[in-house]
Amino acid sequence: MESDPQPNEEVTSANTEINTLTDRLEADPAAVEPAPSEEPTRSVETFWSRLDSLMEHLEVSNQHKNNDKVVSFTNQPERVCISSDSDINTSQTQTAISEQNFNSFRVAIARPFLDVKSIQLLRASIPNAVTNIPDQECTFWYYRLPVATFSGTISISVDGVSGYSNATFTNAGIITPAPLTATLVSITPSFPAVGLATYFLTNLTGLANGSRVTVAGVTPSGYNGTFIISDISIPNVSFRVVNATTGVANVASATLTQTITDYIDWGTAPYSVKTALGSTLGYFAYPTTNPGTSTIYVSNTLTGTTIGTITRSSALFLPAPNSKYLKMVRLLPSYYKPELFDTDRGQNVSPPPASPYGWNRTFTDYPDLASELAKSCAADPAYDFATQQATTFGLFIPNDISLTYNSTLNKFCLTGNNSSYGSPSVKYFSYLSAGFNDPNLWEQLDGNITSAVVSGNFITFTTTSSTSSFFQGLIIFIQGFSAADDGYNGAYRINSFTSTSFTVYDAFPPASPVSNTIFTQTKWTAVADGPESLKVLTAGFLGFQSYDHTLIFGIGGQPFQLYRTLNLRLGFTWNGLTTQIAGFFPLNITTLTSQSVGTSVLATFLNRLRPVPFYYTFSALDTGLSASPYTSIIYTADGYANLVNTNTVSLYADFTGGSTYDSMANTQLLACIPMNASNLGVTFYNTTLYCPLTKISDQIYEIEIRMLTDTGVPYVIPNSAIVSLELALTY
Repeated sequence: MESDPQPNEEVTSANTEINTLTDRLEADPAAVEPAPSEEPTRSVETFWSRLDSLMEHLEVSNQHKNNDKVVSFTNQPERVCISSDSDINTSQTQTAISEQNFNSFRVAIARPFLDVKSIQLLRASIPNAVTNIPDQECTFWYYRLPVATFSGTISISVDGVSGYSNATFTNAGIITPAPLTATLVSITPSFPAVGLATYFLTNLTGLANGSRVTVAGVTPSGYNGTFIISDISIPNVSFRVVNATTGVANVASATLTQTITDYIDWGTAPYSVKTALGSTLGYFAYPTTNPGTSTIYVSNTLTGTTIGTITRSSALFLPAPNSKYLKMVRLLPSYYKPELFDTDRGQNVSPPPASPYGWNRTFTDYPDLASELAKSCAADPAYDFATQQATTFGLFIPNDISLTYNSTLNKFCLTGNNSSYGSPSVKYFSYLSAGFNDPNLWEQLDGNITSAVVSGNFITFTTTSSTSSFFQGLIIFIQGFSAADDGYNGAYRINSFTSTSFTVYDAFPPASPVSNTIFTQTKWTAVADGPESLKVLTAGFLGFQSYDHTLIFGIGGQPFQLYRTLNLRLGFTWNGLTTQIAGFFPLNITTLTSQSVGTSVLATFLNRLRPVPFYYTFSALDTGLSASPYTSIIYTADGYANLVNTNTVSLYADFTGGSTYDSMANTQLLACIPMNASNLGVTFYNTTLYCPLTKISDQIYEIEIRMLTDTGVPYVIPNSAIVSLELALTY
């Protein structure tokens, strides 16, 4: 490449040319005469005048060149070191993340870079002071499918007298119970204002802690609604529920009805056998898997004295995976403070008692992670807090599953702990690890609202959209109300619903809407009881500290990232898509044949359940099996657990313009750094290729760097860590 002439070279060249002209002029003036059309330059004075002009021009030109050289020394460095410690950003929002950690930094350039032609990252050092598992991927989702949804009618015989039945089962698995009713006598308001109200009855037949009851006809209306019994007192014939209503209650025409869920959850409580008048005769659990007879016990512990049997003549059905059956266990986010989640009263001792909950932290190996997961399966702070407040947190059941590590296989295992009952064991639950792409976790439902009516502490919304996917306890989000009625917007849990409306509880409901015109853009949105609902629910519970400690506000709910679950991290790699077999449910397990399961994905799905449901299989000799031989309750993960937080950290710089692009549609990519160090180490990166970026800003006054993981979420490191980058620039 030809270089620019230096100043001394230009002067030498000009002097040579002048000397040559002077020699020719002295030797032969005619040799330099212009063409006849030009005015001759024979005068020596004219020549020297023009020579002076030429010299002045050369001097000005040399001055300009020298000035350019000065600029290149001060505003065109070829190597630049950028340190996150020089960050000029200030947090604009006060949150647990932005106050304590960072994933981006902005550095001011004291002397701006001018006329930049290209930039390339030469070296980088990035601390790995992060957990093995991102906080957004700490929830394990699974289905607890009750293998008790069947068609037909249960017939009961007690001491030879038939006809006592507490439920009729349809082929869709819906319970149509004879409602249990009782007469309300009086109600004692809660004290303080938000707490437990006590309801007194004439009898408590068929009711127990955890039962759902619906109260109607009480004045004021705030005492009416659907409640979950939290504390039942047999001698005093009373129970308590969470209710914020105060004042004297008029129960002259009040009624109470027991409500039963739309599926049998045999693990919650035994079902009771009742007389026509409602008194309890005995209790039964899961009927036999095949049509047959089970025992009715006097005790609700299903032991001791028996008084009869229960017979079911219909086939056994398996329900489809539905959000109402979703359960979870989780590692609490690493940035939560264990001392605020202590269930021990000895909070002031030093050191404070260890937390009983599982936490996301730096794990040394698979067994270390397994030890923390054991705590996650046993206890959850949201569940404990809800229990104390006499409410429910239905997403978690203590010790319902176990997540363990098999050192021989080097894999994690899921074990369902409530899949059978009694001896001989009778299966009443099948467990299924939810897939990372399961629509019940991620798909959103929505609809339009046409009216809203306030009654006591309840709001009833009328909708033009189908509510067929609703279930009691579903979290629903209301948005679109005008500023005048903004109090209606927010997250609620459904208490009850019909085909055209749903009712939610609100401790302080707003006044009646100003006008129906506000409903034109008003929507409800529901996400299946998965990550979004968990985030909303736990945001209300996670201030829990100890049994006698008040709620601490301002702690966010469980974070999540779309399609990234703890299941996937632990090696449970099934995608969770069941659309091809949706038409099979409710599934008649006892009549399945090779034609039903052998030529579809149905068999693959059934084989993921633990225990594997009963279904017929046929060998080459067409020998049928009337029951499944696979009774194991353990499901081994499909792959190996991934304890690598991220494989790469992508650096994005605001000066790169259109030079780069990634598969997540992000531009401004500076470099993709492989993370070649373990957690708590430092990744050192040195480029080996010459590949500068050229579609960049030619003048740079500040440099902002953002860091993302291989899944596209911020790579968050603590404020104590320092990221250093070295850039090469050309001009």
